[in-house]
Amino acid sequence: MAQPRRTPQQARSRETVVTILVAATRVLLQHGPGRLSTNRIAKVAGVSVGSLYQYFSDKRGLLAELAARRVEVMTVEFKCRVRRASDVGEQCAAVADVAWAMARLEHLLCPLVPGHTPAVEASCRQLLVSCLAAIFRDDPERARLVGASMAAQLELITRGAAHPGDEALSHELRQRLAELALEPDIQSGIHSRPLARAG
Repeated sequence: MAQPRRTPQQARSRETVVTILVAATRVLLQHGPGRLSTNRIAKVAGVSVGSLYQYFSDKRGLLAELAARRVEVMTVEFKCRVRRASDVGEQCAAVADVAWAMARLEHLLCPLVPGHTPAVEASCRQLLVSCLAAIFRDDPERARLVGASMAAQLELITRGAAHPGDEALSHELRQRLAELALEPDIQSGIHSRPLARAG
């Protein structure tokens, strides 16, 4: 795994590194590799460029670290998104969104990080397990079942990653994954119960 320039020792420093990596992911996914700069990453992260350079010697080092920690970073991104969700349907839509973003990230990192080979299905599987464990933390069996149903849609996620501008495919994926996650709720009426926020 790539090492940051300065290995963070304190919790706050480790959080800063993750914040920078999440910001790099957001910039890369929203603006593409051509507009990815350390200045833009620092601005999105809410840190100074000097702080960024305390941890990463350059953009290549930052991207290498992102490639090594991509599932962890996307799990943090999921937790940021799910805090705004008011029910299990919105939480599962957030899972769909980050799974789609994870697949895109895998392909975007390929030409930017020497030696990085996209592992879309493996990364998305890990991400699904992590996200669903957060949503259904009081019901691990349900997390496993929903995860198995969602994993069956990985082919759609992989196909979508190859066609990033296909909004119809993105919408179809989001809808399918949310429906899969809600299916047990619809049948049992659980969806009317408020859920604890994942976090």
